Amino acid sequence: MPKNETAFVWKGEHTFQIIGTQHHEDTIKIVADSHQKEARVSLILPTLSITYADMAFTNAIGGVQEDYPYSQKYGKKFFDPPVVISGEKEIENYTWIRGANKVTIGPEQTEIEWYLFKKLVIPRLRIDRKKPAEAMIRCKSISIDVDTPLKIDVLQFADGRHIGGVRVEKRHPDWKPKEPEKRYDLTIHVSDSRTLQPMAERVVNFFRWDEKTSTPYGAGGFVKAEQKYTDGNGTVHDPARTSNILEAITVGIMGRASVAKCFRALPGQIVRHEIRTWALEKTKRDYTWASKDTLDSIAGLTGIKGAEILKTNGLGDSGSVKAGSKISLPCYAASYQMERGDSFEWLIRAFAYENSEELSRVNNLITLAEWDGKENIRLPGWHFFYARKGDSLKLIDSLFNLPPGSSRTLGRVHHPHAPIPFESEIIAVPTEEFVKKHIGSFK
Repeated sequence: MPKNETAFVWKGEHTFQIIGTQHHEDTIKIVADSHQKEARVSLILPTLSITYADMAFTNAIGGVQEDYPYSQKYGKKFFDPPVVISGEKEIENYTWIRGANKVTIGPEQTEIEWYLFKKLVIPRLRIDRKKPAEAMIRCKSISIDVDTPLKIDVLQFADGRHIGGVRVEKRHPDWKPKEPEKRYDLTIHVSDSRTLQPMAERVVNFFRWDEKTSTPYGAGGFVKAEQKYTDGNGTVHDPARTSNILEAITVGIMGRASVAKCFRALPGQIVRHEIRTWALEKTKRDYTWASKDTLDSIAGLTGIKGAEILKTNGLGDSGSVKAGSKISLPCYAASYQMERGDSFEWLIRAFAYENSEELSRVNNLITLAEWDGKENIRLPGWHFFYARKGDSLKLIDSLFNLPPGSSRTLGRVHHPHAPIPFESEIIAVPTEEFVKKHIGSFK
């Protein structure tokens, strides 16, 4: 259908106030956005809130024009009948106004007419600071298309500085707003915390919140949605992910630690996550084999291959280990790299150390202020493990015969159900000796 058959003709008015600032110069600029550029629009102001630079008028009032509303006294005396000024050059000479094609100064109001394709500039307004002037945009006949609204921006400036304004907007009755953007742009960059070199071909796990999933801690839970691999620059880029869904990401690199992320992206948002990983040192701790344990499940928990677990204990196969068997469990010593927003006060509380002196001492530092960021902060008394699907912190505590609340996830990460870590997220587990010494510090 041709555009002119879909358009409708609108006429109307929009009233607003202009407040004087008593700076050297108050200016109004009006810019319109409409396909009908030849349409005429009027700005109605009270008389006399513009500057009128006619010599006869200036002499008659004593040389100084008063501000509105005191200038209303000029109306019936000097502008009845109205004074009509036509043509851009004449209008600018007498009023300083630019872009208008006609100005009519009457006994009560001034009407400034201009074409929509012009920018209307009204400098040297004369309005008292304490008594605003009421202004009106008047449209007599404007054609508006379904896809092209009428927009008129009224901007006020004081000595050239933009201080405010209003927008007059009118749309076709059949116009419907576009569907809100339902996608967002995600970039994840994985690097080594010490060298800052990108880590290529590394697995990034994506989880999405599912209200239908049930857990022992309430309705809703994270389900693994997908896995992506970082490219040669250590980056995963997805420019069109579905927004407004709670998500979590972990980086699955055995033998390295990193802090998981949990977030909800807004439509159209650009999200960037920098995930820095750091190498861990292997160590061992005593472990009592549980009836439900398998070599594969323990390997998933420790991040160390089952063959190495058997070799460490001098075992030929997994059948040699039975429930109640005590083994030496290969695992990783806990250490930490500070993230943006972290503080040593938080780190001390998170890992239940007595004070900064204790954490300094175990890291061979006089004070924590000596830490230069090059080495990991060692966390003696703790070991790192990797959360498996279905794990909870309560379950991990029971595996190591620790009181509930002993284990915790790594970093400052939101968990909708605090006791449930994300799959492959780092879990910090204290030793029994550490719990006995620091149990009072646990929350």
